[in-house]
Amino acid sequence: MTISTLWMGDGGQKLSLPTLIFITTSALTIFASTFVYWKNPVLMLASIILAAYPLGKINPQLHSEIFVQADTQHLSSTIAIFKTLLLIGAPLGNTLFLTIVNLLSPTKSWLF
Repeated sequence: MTISTLWMGDGGQKLSLPTLIFITTSALTIFASTFVYWKNPVLMLASIILAAYPLGKINPQLHSEIFVQADTQHLSSTIAIFKTLLLIGAPLGNTLFLTIVNLLSPTKSWLF
């Protein structure tokens, strides 16, 4: 993700935000399928790299959209709320994932 964010001359910044989100979601779906069905470590690594690259492009585009759309008087509070929601999402996702793992199985949690 860091390399993707720092590398500006690759053409990835020309992709739209929905396209980048689609690529990331598709790569994570491939990763989950590989984890559940094929258990191929090379394919898992490739899908994680494929998911991480557009994630590095999404963050700057999302911030630029916030800068363009938000009112100048509310810009800092808008960014703070956005970052707070992102920080809250990770523990909630982990809690949900680990609850399913403990109740059912790791395979079923990846399917979910």
